[in-house]
Amino acid sequence: MADEQQRRHDMIAAINETIVREGFATLKMDQIAKIMGVSRGKLYQYYPSKDAVIEAVVARYRDFMKAQAIKQYKKGADILNAFPQTFLNAVTLIGSNSSAFRQDLAHFYPDMYLTFNTDYRKWLTGLTAFLSAGQQANVFNSNLNPALFVIQTEATVPALMDIQTLTERRLFIDDVLRDYFKMIISEIVIPEKQATVDLHDVAEPLDHLIAKYQRAFD
Repeated sequence: MADEQQRRHDMIAAINETIVREGFATLKMDQIAKIMGVSRGKLYQYYPSKDAVIEAVVARYRDFMKAQAIKQYKKGADILNAFPQTFLNAVTLIGSNSSAFRQDLAHFYPDMYLTFNTDYRKWLTGLTAFLSAGQQANVFNSNLNPALFVIQTEATVPALMDIQTLTERRLFIDDVLRDYFKMIISEIVIPEKQATVDLHDVAEPLDHLIAKYQRAFD
């Protein structure tokens, strides 16, 4: 059973990378099977239709948002502790659901889009509250506008994942994401607390995220 669940996870992860780049409007089942690395017959054993594939993709996002729900803290030390993983989760979520995916979802599956978008906006509201709590605890800059920062992040992260944008500026995704993290720390965390932000716990998942986007660029 565990092997079957892992196979499903790997198949959806593979197709999700394509959907992030291109959306899914023109995808056919034989193309989906090829991207997933299985035969068309095997694909139908797991997902009997394209609708089922898209449902699984949306479920994957919703599971991530549920598993990585943003915890709210009052103590500054707890907020600083949680900040690296919280922001990494934000980059992961925002960077992995593109406008192409959301537009196709809204057009072809409006009910599914409504459910997804409700969860997504709720998650971002949690991020806004987390940033506001950091200000109240005097560990995040008082001149930060949490709601505006979230909007800015939604605009910035997809640009960082765009191969054309990076190529034109002779940038590499691994350098960009690491530098972006450092820049965000300097923008959000008050100067006297910046040295206490520990990125070691997110080093491995950040490497994994970078590898994922590098595959998308190949």
